[in-house]
Amino acid sequence: MPVDRAEFSAALAQFAAGVCLLTVRDGIDDVGTTVSSVMSVSADPPLIAVGLSAAGYPAEVLEEVGTCGVTVLGAQHAIVASRFSSAGRPSARHLLESVPWSRAPGSDAIVLDGGLAALDCRLERLVEAGDHVLALLAVAAVPVLTSGAPAAAAARPVRGRVRPPLQPVLSVDREFLPTGVTSAGSAVLPWCGTRTAIGHRSSALPRAARRGAAPD
Repeated sequence: MPVDRAEFSAALAQFAAGVCLLTVRDGIDDVGTTVSSVMSVSADPPLIAVGLSAAGYPAEVLEEVGTCGVTVLGAQHAIVASRFSSAGRPSARHLLESVPWSRAPGSDAIVLDGGLAALDCRLERLVEAGDHVLALLAVAAVPVLTSGAPAAAAARPVRGRVRPPLQPVLSVDREFLPTGVTSAGSAVLPWCGTRTAIGHRSSALPRAARRGAAPD
């Protein structure tokens, strides 16, 4: 018996995932989209895979251009994640008017200076996967790299430099939530969902915490 589509989507929506911004410069404009289906594929050579809607414009432009940038978003970018997931959005540059960014050296795509990390990528191939495509990307450079750590952790050196710890933004039940949000005595943490006041962990994010997690 086939799995009900709505039930399948609801089940996968319970999985908290990190959020990235994929950008492409096509010579005319900058195209960007929020992505949460991102995985490391290989360290040698460095490869990642990104899931994109097969019918979406970003997949079409990426196939034409062949290069892109991927920024791992921090908790301060929750509103950016929302902007780049909305339908009918304008140019990426208009959506980033108050957000510091630069261009990756190889792809010339936009990467966020305040991201947890950014990857300069070259498209190896697109693999059809139902109503999506998997973009297999070769990583040519890492133009941005900062320390991503929970709020309670101390800053740690990155390539000889000490930077303040940053936190990722999470995608949970189709909402983009900054980590470190507290609600009813619990805090949202990037590696375990929530931690109660007595230290017990839960992988499910309370709806009350979601309601309190809207960015400023």
